[in-house]
Formats: sequence, C-alpha cells, structure tokens
Amino acid sequence: MHTTILLLCIVTLNTQASETRIALVIGNGNYSDMSTLSNATNDAQDMKAALKKLGFEVISGINLNKKNMNAKIREFDLKLRSGNSKDTIGLFYYAGHGLEVDGKNYLVPTDAQMDYQEDAQTEGIQLNRVLNRMNYSNSRMKIVILDACRNNPLPKQNRSANTGWSALNNVANGMFIAYGTAPGRLASDNSGNGRNGLFTKHILRNINTRGKTIGQIFNATRAGVLRDSQGKQTTWQNSAITGDFYFVPQQYQSIRNTVQNTIQNASHYSLIIAKEYNEKGRNAYNSKNYIDAYNWFFKAAEKNYANAQYNLGLMYQYAYSVTKNYTEAVRWYRKAAEQNFANAQYKLGYMYQYGHSVTKNYTEAIRWYRKAAEQNYASAQSELGYMYHNGYGVTKNHTEAVRWYRKAAGQNYARAQYLLGFMYEFGQGVTRNYSEASKWYNKAVKQNNKNAKKQLISLNQKIRVGKTFKDCGDCPTMVYIPAGTFQMGSKYSDEKPLHKVIISSFAMGQSEVTFKQWDACYHARACKRKAKDKGWGRGLRPVINVSWNDAQEYVKWLQKKTGKNYRLPSESEWEYSALAGGNTRYSWGNTISCHQARYGISLGLGYRSPCGKNKSTVPVKSYASNPFGLFDMHGNVSEWMQDCWHENYIGAPTNGKDWSDRDSCTGPTHPWRSVRGGSWNNGPMSLYAKDRSWMGGSVRDKTVGFRMALDI
Repeated sequence: MHTTILLLCIVTLNTQASETRIALVIGNGNYSDMSTLSNATNDAQDMKAALKKLGFEVISGINLNKKNMNAKIREFDLKLRSGNSKDTIGLFYYAGHGLEVDGKNYLVPTDAQMDYQEDAQTEGIQLNRVLNRMNYSNSRMKIVILDACRNNPLPKQNRSANTGWSALNNVANGMFIAYGTAPGRLASDNSGNGRNGLFTKHILRNINTRGKTIGQIFNATRAGVLRDSQGKQTTWQNSAITGDFYFVPQQYQSIRNTVQNTIQNASHYSLIIAKEYNEKGRNAYNSKNYIDAYNWFFKAAEKNYANAQYNLGLMYQYAYSVTKNYTEAVRWYRKAAEQNFANAQYKLGYMYQYGHSVTKNYTEAIRWYRKAAEQNYASAQSELGYMYHNGYGVTKNHTEAVRWYRKAAGQNYARAQYLLGFMYEFGQGVTRNYSEASKWYNKAVKQNNKNAKKQLISLNQKIRVGKTFKDCGDCPTMVYIPAGTFQMGSKYSDEKPLHKVIISSFAMGQSEVTFKQWDACYHARACKRKAKDKGWGRGLRPVINVSWNDAQEYVKWLQKKTGKNYRLPSESEWEYSALAGGNTRYSWGNTISCHQARYGISLGLGYRSPCGKNKSTVPVKSYASNPFGLFDMHGNVSEWMQDCWHENYIGAPTNGKDWSDRDSCTGPTHPWRSVRGGSWNNGPMSLYAKDRSWMGGSVRDKTVGFRMALDI
C-alpha cells in the first residue's frame, strides 16, 4: 500500500527561458528490518528518467541508509543554493516507507531498526528537514512528491502514532497539494500488477503530456486511479494557486526547446549558454579536473553569470589549478556580489573582514554580510552576529549578536550553534542558562565542531565538579547534574525498550536523606512520624521505614522552607545520575566488591554475601562517590522515585520527567511507586544501575529510603 503527496509552492506560473530545474530522487525498497517494497526502486528510477526528459538535473539514490540519505539531502541543498533562486525549480521525490508520529512525518532509511512506529523519531528523517532546506534556498518553485507505504506492520506504543502521513492543513498561497488518496485512507502499492505503484504509475502517464495544467494532470490521474482501483481509491487535492503551471507547455517539446523558442534577444540566449558552461565547469570540478573547470567557469563568467564568477573567486582563493591570488578572488566575488549572489556577498565580506588583498574594513565587511544575511544565508548571519558580538565595525551589541546567531543556528549551521551556546553559557545578550548552552553545544558537536566539543566539556565540568550547595542548615547537600542524553533501559522485559532520554540540568541529593535531616522535619511538625531506626542508630544513617507518602511530607517541608521546587527524582534522572556518563552495570564498572557498596545476603538460591553479615545500613558517604559526586547510588537503601510503577518503558517520557499518569498511579488499595538502587539486604543484581523495582506508596520498609532532586 502506498500514499503519495505532491506539494508545489509556486511563486510564478510561467516557465521562464532561463530557469534551472533540479531534482532529488530517492527510492528505498530493500529494508534490513522492515518489509520489502517491491515497486519503490522502480518508481524512483522511472521518475528520475521522466524528470530528466523534462529538463531536470537529477541527483538520485537507491536503497539509502540514514547517513547516505542525509548526504544526498545536503548535496541537493547545495545545488539549490548555487543557482539564481529566482530562476530555480526544486523537486524532491521519495518512494519508500514513511510514518507519521505525533503529527510529524518521517522518511525511513533502509538501515532503520524499529520495533515500534515511534522509533521513527530517532531512526527516521523528518520530512520537515527536507522542506526547510528547500524553503531556505528561496527557489522560485518547490515541488515535493512522496510515495510512501501505508500498510506498515509496526505496532503503536500509543495513540499518537499513525501508519500514514498527516495531512498538511496550512496551505500557503501558491501551493498545490495532491494526495494519492484522501488523508487517513490506504492507497494501493499495485504489487504484483505492474512495475509501479498505482498513483505514481498515473503520474508518470500524465506528467509528460503537452499543454496540460497541473490541475488537468491530476484530474486525469484521479480518473486513472479510480478506474484501476475499482473505485476504492480516490485522490485528494488542495490548491491555493492563482494561475496555471505546466510541466510541458503546449508549444514546446522540451525545456531546451522552450528556452530556444521563447528567447527574443541575444542576451537571453547568452545566459542559457553561460549556464551550460557553468554546469560543465561544476562537473569538471567534481571530477577534480580543475584546469577544465577553470576554463568553463571563465567562459561563463565572461557572460556575466554570477554563479560562475563566484566559482572563479573560489578557485583563486584556494589555488585550484591557478596560483593563489586574493586580488583576483575579490574581483570575481565582487562581480557576483553586485548581482545579489548571496554566496559571493558572504565571501566578499570575509575578504574585507580579514584584509585579503583589500584594506581591512569592518564597515564594508558588515555591509556585504548583511546583504547575504538578509537572503537567509547562514554563514553570513553567523559572521554578522560575530561582528556585533565583538564590536567590529559596529557598537558591540550582544543582543543583536544573539539574534543573528539564532537565525544561522536554526539552519543547523554549526559555528553559529557553538557561538549561541557560548552566549548562553556566559550570559551575553541572554540570561545565563547552562541547559540552553549545553543544548546548542551538543548540536554543534554532532557536526564535529571542535570548539563546541571543547566548550561542552568545560561547561559540564563547571556545572558538576566540586559544585555542591545547601539551601539551609537542615537541608540536604545537593550536587549539580549536567544536562545530557543517554540510552535508558536494557534487554530485560521491565527495562525495555531501550530508548534515548534527554536530561536537562538539575540537582540531586549528594546522599540519601539522613535520620538527622528527617528528624528536623519531624521536630518542625511537618513530618508526622518519627521514623523507626530498628535500633541501628540515627544521625547520619539513611532514614528508613518511610513510605512514599511520608517522603512527600518531607518534600513539602523543604519547598516551604526554601521556596524552591524540591521533589523526588524521576526514574530517568536517577538512572542517568547513577550511570554518571558511563554505560557499565555500576558507575565504576561491571563488577562489585564489599569496598564499593553496602549490599546484602538475601538473593535466594543459596546465595551468600561475600561481605559478611550486612544486616543493617551504614552511615551515608561510607563508600566513594560516583563521577557526578553522588554517594550510595548503589546499595545501602533503595530509593523512592516520583514515578508510578510501569511494567516496561513503552510510552515512557523521553524528556527526563517523571511518569505519573492516573491509570498507573491508582491501585485497589494504594498506588504503586518505582524504587531504584537496591539496599543492604539485596544482592548485586538489584544494585545494577538499570534495575527496577516497585512498592506500594503507603508501605514503610526497613530497606527503603529516599533522596532529593531539585529543579535549577
């Protein structure tokens, strides 16, 4: 089963003589972990051939993994940006598995490993990534065709995941949307009845017809689909265009004929020739034949073709087949920049900023950066922010710097992401926010930005190393925990599925709450019970025989006493803190000894503790801390979590928050609550950082205590 979306964003409706048509075509059929799509690769190959005949330069890929799909998308993006946006038509075609989760559409690479549809959020590529790239290119027209499987066999984790695509309801002016079937319905894959999927088959049959408007093409396609599906499948359209668009106008056999028959003067014809020269130059350049590339670029540049002039500037700046010559580079950049070519405007600004063959002139640098930045060119936006950041050529203005950094960072420009993180870390132009700083550093690190990687390490050390605090004399000592991500869960049934969790910065109790701290609450009459110590002693031993409900009394006392949001930690916060950046069973490794934690004698099956008769707790901090500076995350006492008990992680939050929905928090007599960490009475398996347990929220037990968490 397939569904197809065709989206066109039409700025002007008449095919221009000088227009450039660029397409990206991807077909994924042979999946490693999902059902094979018999027609997807055929659809992509046939669409590629059809688009070439219609004058498109086609970038294509068959059966691509996630890395290669992203590479093709980047190549497509660069192609779109390299031309004159006013004359460029961009088209993206995809055939393969696709999913909608939480209102967002995902393309599925062939190497995706998915047990549930929600896994598309990490294994897939969001459709908006492609649409945003096309929008940023400012191309005159953007066309997106999606032919994606609807009968996906993957189960849902919750009601928000769907097997098809979500409808695109916000249709802008100049936009035409055609679906292979009505939203929420299934479309035929046509498997076993031909080479192509049903909707794509009829698109291919009609798209080459001379003199048909886009509306007529899809009316004919609808009729064919209705006929072949015996009325079971009806295409659906939503149009906001004000004129007509033709893939092949009536009077022309091809785009080349269209150009030649429409050109009325020599200057227009010269532009077409220049584009051909420039394309030959790019092909030679990509083949590392720099001498031929230079010669073709030069021919095109002489005809005043901006892209070629920019390319010549690059060859002189970086000495490709010619001697490095900044003066010549500046000359060619200027010619292209004066034609409003954003790439060249950025480069010319760069030359003025650093004084390459021209006198260093920050004012001129800013002038050219601004021209390119206003065309949404990310590199120029980042550098314009840098000028404001440092007061080069303008009055230093950190707020303005942040504004331009944010624009570029939003386009996934790594340098701007690093610099925006820097602004958040040091509170320049924004309120200091280590969580936001960490977020932007992490985005840049994913693109191998070395400065961001170094700064992120420094930030994490700044947050956690030696940074403890107490909000009052009776309050627990707290430790800053850095923001980060980790893989939560394991292969065991109650710890499945393994899933990525994003943790914001917060603070965690350095140790479990002690009897001394609990007694302060009791004496203040905020905690109703004087917890029993079993005769083992009070003071610095962890409080025991307190229920989850009792712990909430302590939480409310601290909140009132300090005015801060003290609480119990979530399961994901606790596991992240216990692992402390590692991936072993315990924070120190995969084995445990009596010198590392307080653990016990009751494993059953004849187990005997190697540590002697450990029949009680010990004072907190009796063993070494983990890398985050936390004590007793393994053993001594088990610890109450804020979360209600769930039998597995299906549907679990991925943002570090506690999981406390009404259904799981309500039992016949009392709610079930999660317990983590293991105690003095448990064996090593229960002390494993990922091990989970539960207990009724009103139960008081000699093996269970708690520690605090705090939002910061």
